[in-house]
Amino acid sequence: MSGQHIFKCATQNNPKKIPDKKITLSFGTKINGKVLVSKIKHADVEVRLNALKAYCDQINMPQFAVSFLSAGVVPALYNLVKDESSDIRALLPYAISQTTKSPGGVSELVKGGMDNMKPLLHDDVEQVRSNTYKELETILKNTLCLNALVANGYIDVLVSRASNEIPKFQPRALKILYMCLLCPDTTGLLLAIDAGAVDIAMLHLKSENNQSIEYATKIIGLLCSEQGPLQKVINSSDGIPTLMSLLNGTNVATIAGSAAALMVILSDDQAKFKYVDADGIQTIIKLIQHTDRAVLLHVLKMISVLAPHPKAKIELNTPVVISRLESMEVDTVDLLVGKCARIAKELILRMP
Repeated sequence: MSGQHIFKCATQNNPKKIPDKKITLSFGTKINGKVLVSKIKHADVEVRLNALKAYCDQINMPQFAVSFLSAGVVPALYNLVKDESSDIRALLPYAISQTTKSPGGVSELVKGGMDNMKPLLHDDVEQVRSNTYKELETILKNTLCLNALVANGYIDVLVSRASNEIPKFQPRALKILYMCLLCPDTTGLLLAIDAGAVDIAMLHLKSENNQSIEYATKIIGLLCSEQGPLQKVINSSDGIPTLMSLLNGTNVATIAGSAAALMVILSDDQAKFKYVDADGIQTIIKLIQHTDRAVLLHVLKMISVLAPHPKAKIELNTPVVISRLESMEVDTVDLLVGKCARIAKELILRMP
C-alpha cells in the first residue's frame, strides 16, 4: 500500500525559468504601480515593451488603474511617443486609449497635455500611424478628450494629414477630423475653417475612395453652417454640381452624406436657384423612393428647404410625390420619417 502511495506522488519537474526581461504579475499580490512604471521607463527596450504590454492587460481593472495613475504612468506613456522601438510606438496608442476608460485616466491624460500624441500621426512607420488613427476614434468618444484634442491643435494636423497622408490612410484622417468637428461648441468648426478644411473636403469629393467621399460630405455639411464656407461652396464650380452628381451614385453612405450637406447648403437662396436650375428636383423625386433611412431623412429635409422656391414647388407638387409622402406620413414604424414627410408635404402644398 505504501509503495502504491509513493508511486502516485512522484516528483514533478521544476517550473520553467521566467526570462529576466519578462513582466509578470504574481497571483494574490497587491499591485505595485511604481514598479511597473519604473519598468516602462527602463533603459532596456525589451523591458519597456513587456511593461507596456502588462500595463495594457491590467489598466482596465479599477484597483490596478488607481495604482498606475498615482505612480505617474501617464507622463511615462507620453515619454514613449518618440521611443526608438517602433513596436513600442505602435502599441502606445492602444495603451493611451485604454487609459481613457478610467475617469482618473482621462483627467491625467488631459492634464498632461494631449498634444504629446501628435508625433504619432507623423511617424515614419505606417503601423504606428494606422494604430493611432484607430485608437483616436476611441479616445474622441470621451468629451473631455475631444475638447482637449481640439484645444491642442489636432485639427491643423488632421487637415494636413488628409491631404499629405498616403491614400489608404486619408479616409481615416478625414474621419478623425470629422469627429473633432463634433465638439460641443463652434471652436472646432472655426479652427477647421482657418486650417483650410473646406478646400480639402471639396477636393476629396472627387476621391476614388467612398469613405473619403462620405466624410468629406459630412465635413462640408458641418462647415457650411458658417457663412464663409457656405459661400465658398456655393461659388465654387465644383461645389453644388459635385454634390448633385453624388446623389446619383450607388453608394448609400455617399448619397446620404451628399443629401445632408445639400440640406444645409440649400438654406441659401442663391444655392436654391443653382440647384433647381440644374434640374436637381428630378433627382430628389427618384430618391424619395429610396429604402435607406438616412437617405430618406435628408432628402425629405431637402424637399422642405426647397419647397418655397416657385419652380421647385411646381415640380414637386405632383401626384407621384404627394402620394409617396403620404405613404411615409402614416408610417407608424419610423415616426421621424413620418414627421419629416408630413412637413415636406405641407410645405409643397402651402400657397405662396
